[in-house]
Amino acid sequence: MTTKDNNQNAMPHNGNLVYNKVAELQLSNVAIGSAIGRSSVTVGAYFKEPSLHSRILWQLSKAMNYNFLKHLADCFDNGEAMQKTISQAAQIANLTQQIEEQKLRIRDLETTVAAYKDVLKK
Repeated sequence: MTTKDNNQNAMPHNGNLVYNKVAELQLSNVAIGSAIGRSSVTVGAYFKEPSLHSRILWQLSKAMNYNFLKHLADCFDNGEAMQKTISQAAQIANLTQQIEEQKLRIRDLETTVAAYKDVLKK
């Protein structure tokens, strides 16, 4: 599940992210709650939240030995990588066009040189 920000930038659902990691590590809400000083009910409520405060993510990261903040940053970096790829594609298209223009210019110059050579032979 994702939360939409202006229907453009999909943000990972923080609660689902935490829930999935808890399930993967086979941890209990009680154990996590004890580690971060919260009740198991509060930990369960975190799973439903699309967005969690950085302090909560920090505490959960420390308690579970998993860096949720880095995980979220990596999601953002993928978007940056996509923008970089799009930018590079535009640069490649521009350079390809410049190469084609230069090829035409070279052909014109070769034709001019050939004409001068014909004049010199006469």
